[in-house]
Amino acid sequence: MEFQTAAEYFEKRKNIINLTTGSTEFDKLLGGGIETNSITEIFGEFRTGKTQICHTLCVTCQLPREKGGGEGKAMYIDTEGTFRPERLTTIAERFGLDP
Repeated sequence: MEFQTAAEYFEKRKNIINLTTGSTEFDKLLGGGIETNSITEIFGEFRTGKTQICHTLCVTCQLPREKGGGEGKAMYIDTEGTFRPERLTTIAERFGLDP
């Protein structure tokens, strides 16, 4: 990591995209969605929707930018065995994608 001027950092911040969580109200609370180019920790009690948000982000990150996506790809690191690819089918259909 090296020194950056404020102007350089400002230019880098222009490339940040906010990915939709699939919930307009939740996106508002987060200031526009989940920021790219950063690490976001999601934590909470059992059965509060953490995995659901992660599954949804795996789909929404692929959406066009005008639909709240990043036109990108997802890498899901599952340390608890909760990833369910079959859930992605339903979520993809919700967003009009071909699973």
